[in-house]
Amino acid sequence: MSLPRQASRAAKVECTICMTTVFAGEAVTVPCGHHYDFDCLVELFKQAIKDESLMPARCCKKHIPLDLAEPHLTEEQVTEYRAKEVEHSTPNRLYCPQAACSAFLGAADKSRGIVTCFKCRVRVCSECKNLEHPYGTCRPNSGDETLLEIARQEGYQRCPTCRRFTELAHGCYHMTCICRAQFCYVCGASWKTCGCPQWDEGRLLDRAQQQVRAEFGRPAQAIQAPLFRQRVAAAVQDLRYNHDCQHGIWMYRTGGGHCEECGHYLNKFLLRCRQCHMVACVRCRRNRL
Repeated sequence: MSLPRQASRAAKVECTICMTTVFAGEAVTVPCGHHYDFDCLVELFKQAIKDESLMPARCCKKHIPLDLAEPHLTEEQVTEYRAKEVEHSTPNRLYCPQAACSAFLGAADKSRGIVTCFKCRVRVCSECKNLEHPYGTCRPNSGDETLLEIARQEGYQRCPTCRRFTELAHGCYHMTCICRAQFCYVCGASWKTCGCPQWDEGRLLDRAQQQVRAEFGRPAQAIQAPLFRQRVAAAVQDLRYNHDCQHGIWMYRTGGGHCEECGHYLNKFLLRCRQCHMVACVRCRRNRL
């Protein structure tokens, strides 16, 4: 009767991030069914504290409960993760306007009136987010006004949820902010609640060219011109139908390249979405997209 238990203890699994084979007792199985060795799980939660696009920690779009990682994190890391989880789930955030402080003070809501920063003790107006001022005299922050003017000149759009500015370099007008909100880049409304066009032909062409270069793993100049034009034309047509991709099916692509999501260079392989042809590293595919 002891053999099955021994076999269970000796069972091995592969970490979905580093692809190292470890004993099952040295890994955690997350809700989507993938396995994480302790080091990779801890690293994910540590990075989520620093990077909002990884918060909450997840794999295959399924939330990884803190309980699974807590035994392997320090008390300080657990406390910090919980605080950041609250902060990053707050839509309209209030921060201390003192540059040397910038503490998160909860939601910006005029019903809260004046809020005292728990860190530096300055008093902050929860409506205009400036330092305390006489009642009824809220005014725009000069720094915000400058930023708004730059955004107007550059054509940036603002996330309707967290109010962060975004820039569209290529592709369709479907934007996904790091806070996970989805919106239209043209008007800023929540995605598919407006009548704006879903793409611009010029941006679509740029995206198609980028995809073909990524597919071949080398600059366009190194690809025969007729073949390059043919593949780009096919990619443009494909993007018209698949521009709103959910990245459901991925395949390995050998050779080095930059992850389109985090920008890191990997010299052995990347993953390629079979629908939109985006290339990404394993970490981004599992934990960010």
